[in-house]
Amino acid sequence: MLPEKFSERMKKILSEDYISYENAVVGIRQTGLRVNTVKCENPKAVIEKLPFDCETIGYASDCYYFEFEKPGNLPLHHAGAFYVQEPSAMAPVSALEGLLPNGIKILDSCASPGGKTSQAVCFCHDKNIVFSNEIVPSRCKTLVGNIERQGFKNSVVLNGDTAYLSKEFKGEFALVICDAPCSGEGMFRKSREALSEWSPENVSLCAQRQKEILDNLSSCVCDGGYLLYSTCTFSPEENEMNVSYFLKKHPDFSLCEISDKFDNCTVCGIKEYCDGFDYKNVRRFYPHTGRGEGQFFAIFKKDGELLPSTVFSYADGSRKPDKNEQKAIDEFLKSTIGKIPENIRIYGENILILPDGLKIPAKKVFSCGVKLGEYKNGRIIPHHHFFSAFGKEFKNKVDLSCNSAECLKYLKGEGFDVCCENGWCSVCIEGIPAGGGKVVNGYLKNHYPKGLRLMGD
Repeated sequence: MLPEKFSERMKKILSEDYISYENAVVGIRQTGLRVNTVKCENPKAVIEKLPFDCETIGYASDCYYFEFEKPGNLPLHHAGAFYVQEPSAMAPVSALEGLLPNGIKILDSCASPGGKTSQAVCFCHDKNIVFSNEIVPSRCKTLVGNIERQGFKNSVVLNGDTAYLSKEFKGEFALVICDAPCSGEGMFRKSREALSEWSPENVSLCAQRQKEILDNLSSCVCDGGYLLYSTCTFSPEENEMNVSYFLKKHPDFSLCEISDKFDNCTVCGIKEYCDGFDYKNVRRFYPHTGRGEGQFFAIFKKDGELLPSTVFSYADGSRKPDKNEQKAIDEFLKSTIGKIPENIRIYGENILILPDGLKIPAKKVFSCGVKLGEYKNGRIIPHHHFFSAFGKEFKNKVDLSCNSAECLKYLKGEGFDVCCENGWCSVCIEGIPAGGGKVVNGYLKNHYPKGLRLMGD
């Protein structure tokens, strides 16, 4: 049952379309997935190996509708071959396709659990740098887990608020994604919590907080750069009215036109609330207009010429490995992947492999680049992220079929016999790196993290 005051508001917004909305919102949720092209060069090959039918999502590259219980338990999900994401949530970042050059810096400012970050990384994972920020530490852990599983090498995770971002990263990013915390009206079918917490007062609080967030993030955008604003709610206060507010306060920004590929699944903004801009340049995704829950999105562009860059202006908070650390690192990397990446740094207790030239901020860093591992007692203890990100480059690889007994054993944390040389190896599932292990006399000692393992029979 929808809250009475919410229903009254939606009837005013949707008029004769309200019944269609109400029927849709009490129906079955649509699920979607996006193939992770960082690990999978051939998305169709991944789809063909899944135990369910998939249907292409027309407005989002490498994205599909599907129906299946607990897809997170599938071996290919453990290997990071795909990311499960609500279909309408794919729309905002998909609207940026074709707008951006390569070799840029991207900030996802309210990032957890990582759906929009994952889409942004896949724009150009070998040339772009993607910063993902999340203010809640526990949600940072979820975000990092998804980044590690997908094997991203070019991502930095921060744990700060947007006031911190505004101060530390002025004019740094060609794209800032603001998927703003909202009243969650587009989550009612998915989340009982969002339904129970809704109130007109909460809508007003969210709208005010979003204004502050947008103001802070505006200073992070470089000349000629873009600011993507999205919510999963339907209230004009959090959507069109905040767009109007932002454009009036920041006249150096203007709205971009939205691609017509969304015409069949979204509607234009509510005209009466679009003060000072064309209502066609913001889009609303409802559960009765498209196969998804609900999104609002708008793309702002800052005046000036966009000059692609991956160089940051802040001071580096990391250090070089010392002589002993470097010796152990060199020996480990030569024995596993046969090469030594150029940008290896130490941050805290972690040895990190970073994209060329990337510096680590001095504070608020939760994760950065690829965790190679830790230095202990003269040797390297490798991290799961290293196997996931560099697994295809390993000299020693164990490749398992999805349906094999060995695959199930690996995901449960068990060992098994293999035909492989002694030493560290990457463990792949259908050719996609899932994790690592250590081979001793033809037996694989399992190093798949305990927190990721399948439980039960």
